[in-house]
Amino acid sequence: MALLKSKTVELSIIIPAYNEEARIFRTLDEIAHKRKKLEGVRIHEVIVVNDGSTDKTSQVIREHTDGLPVQELALDENLGKGGALRKGVEKATGDLILTCDADGATPITEINKLVHAIHKENSDIAIGSRMLGRKPEFIRLHRKIISYFYRILYLPIIPNIMDASCGFKLYKQKAAKTIFAQQRFNDFSHDVEILFLANRNNFSISEVPVKWTSIPGSKVHIVRDSVRMFFGIMAIYFFYRKRP
Repeated sequence: MALLKSKTVELSIIIPAYNEEARIFRTLDEIAHKRKKLEGVRIHEVIVVNDGSTDKTSQVIREHTDGLPVQELALDENLGKGGALRKGVEKATGDLILTCDADGATPITEINKLVHAIHKENSDIAIGSRMLGRKPEFIRLHRKIISYFYRILYLPIIPNIMDASCGFKLYKQKAAKTIFAQQRFNDFSHDVEILFLANRNNFSISEVPVKWTSIPGSKVHIVRDSVRMFFGIMAIYFFYRKRP
């Protein structure tokens, strides 16, 4: 495909952020310092979607001045991660669109693997995976339990995906715009929904092992979020069952 035939392509980075004053500056700083190590892409824009934060997230974003083309997209209310990503993708104009988490758990340089996968395999989407090629011990027990439970739930609608919930995903613009325009779920289940919609629209997906580190400050709760995941996946089943 012609998109990656040129020397570099324009990259939009979308970062959803809800009450991330303690972590977002470090993540933006890493992107700024490592941007010259990115291969085949030039950072066109970094859109931080401030998802109705009540802390100093907005101030921290504005204070980051290191030559990085950062812009804040401030939402009046907290939509949830899925909703924040949808708003960010609507605004993005890059040839490739990367969605990544505010905690920076996956180093920005891991995008090189995703770009390579899109180019080599001519995929429309490349998703980072914390599971492929990794020993399970590297994940804390509570996350391991949640991930296992989540995968059992989503396998019937997105088979062959090991790690749907890794926040590090790269899309060709057409794929991102199409999928997120159709996306409806704003909670944890949005990851499953966008991959389901990718398959439904015949977009090809590559799953790529990436580095990942647990960053302090996670809002994941084993009981509460397991329940949310269950009902979220059930909602997707029933919603799309009625919409062939």
